[in-house]
Amino acid sequence: MIRGLFIYLFLITFYPGVAQVKWDDVESKHWPPGFKKVNITSSLDSYAQPAIVFESSDSKPQPLIVSLHTWSGDYLQTDSLAFDIYRRNWNYIHPDFRGPNNKPIACGSNAAIQDVDDAIQWAIQSLKVDPNEVHIVGVSGGGYLAMMCYMQLKYPAKSFSSWVGISDLEAWYYESLGRGQKYAGDVLKCAGDSIKLNREEAKRRSPLHLPVPKRSANLHLYAGIHDGYKGSVPITHTLNFYNKIVAAQKKPEKNAMVTQNEIMDLVVKQTSESPFAYDLGKRGVHLFRKSGPVSLTVFEGGHEMIVSVAANLLPVYTKEVNKPIHVLAIGDSNGDLPGGWVHRLQEKVPWIEVFNAAKAGRTIGFDNNSDTSLNELRMLQGHLKSGLEELKAPPDWLIIALGTNDAKAIFDDRKNLVPENFKLLLNHIGRFRKEKGLDFKTLVVLPPPVSDSADREGKYAGANEKLNAWRSQFREIAIANDCVVLDAGTLFYGQRNSCTYDGVHLTPESQVKLTDAIISIIW
Repeated sequence: MIRGLFIYLFLITFYPGVAQVKWDDVESKHWPPGFKKVNITSSLDSYAQPAIVFESSDSKPQPLIVSLHTWSGDYLQTDSLAFDIYRRNWNYIHPDFRGPNNKPIACGSNAAIQDVDDAIQWAIQSLKVDPNEVHIVGVSGGGYLAMMCYMQLKYPAKSFSSWVGISDLEAWYYESLGRGQKYAGDVLKCAGDSIKLNREEAKRRSPLHLPVPKRSANLHLYAGIHDGYKGSVPITHTLNFYNKIVAAQKKPEKNAMVTQNEIMDLVVKQTSESPFAYDLGKRGVHLFRKSGPVSLTVFEGGHEMIVSVAANLLPVYTKEVNKPIHVLAIGDSNGDLPGGWVHRLQEKVPWIEVFNAAKAGRTIGFDNNSDTSLNELRMLQGHLKSGLEELKAPPDWLIIALGTNDAKAIFDDRKNLVPENFKLLLNHIGRFRKEKGLDFKTLVVLPPPVSDSADREGKYAGANEKLNAWRSQFREIAIANDCVVLDAGTLFYGQRNSCTYDGVHLTPESQVKLTDAIISIIW
């Protein structure tokens, strides 16, 4: 609870408008406690490269996230992604790689690439890093270097994620010159002189003009469709680089390339004619393409990284990202709340599409407060039909998280009916699935405990005794109906006085814990 509160207070203090982050801001240099400066000796020229580091406190080796600063930034530049890494308790390093891109020694140089390699090697030797879980991520100028690292980095990183990166310095020089942006002068300082661009040197520092290496790593490219209009890097940099990588594949997937007509439509119209196939967090996706481990996402946005989903998209622990999963969720207030498990499910895995039928006060089979809409047995057929209509594809999973409200004291005279109501609910679901020819899986989330204070008095008096009595019955009924079971009572064992904030509703930390457990099953 303290850790979550700290993150919240820190964010509202230093990031009152995280969504408004200026992605080449070099003024902000705030870091949470636990992040520290180190110096790493370059294996190329013995330069002492500074970096910001966070070490996981987990006893087991954890992933290493190598986050790359923007074009004009350096290792001290605040990185919004760091807060997500801190919350996940992963290892983190924010290298300097020769600082701002306004001199030949920086800007995708051999020294800059070697600095990233050296930073990774230092972290593996100094921190508890899983060497198979090294992930490179960057936005803007960091996205540029992420592309360069994909082309030239020696270490076999598992993934490279580039948000709104630059792939062609020569093209960007003229684009920046035409817009009157300072970046044209920076490119001249890196690959030319004060007057004339050295085209060959610019190409040597451009991912688009480098030979494609043989890599099995994931490469994920993200572009905001309005970038170039409301931002400094036209989306063609990302689109052209994606096409280059796919064209080099031995067996690219059919229709994986983005055609020139499609590129022109995206650049000129800044929209797509078809409805969004996916959502990236709360952003629509205008175009998604994938060929093997390489993917392209053009999202509704500008020159930015979507911080709320960036860490979720890192393919840590061999999870496949960008695979759409369609979910119908039935639950009570813990699923209905804005910070509840349903909403967090969509935030943590943006490619999950959810039809949320959860509602505060809902029971398995009672008219709570004489409200028939709170009786799932009455509402089930409507929820199932609406889910089929609203989801973009038939559901892969039906998640049921009910039972807490059935344990209210007002239903004590009918408590023996609850297991029968639950059995009836699953029978109805089975018949519906058979009639419609559907093959979705059902996950039953058994209720979490209520606190001792809620259990002793008030409307939830005696709730834990009832929930514990039903728990084994629910499990047997669920298994008999081919359901997968997640027991939130076991998940929060020994935490019933700390897992809720009011005795019944889960705390933000508990919602995250429950969400992670659900994700481990369905994704």
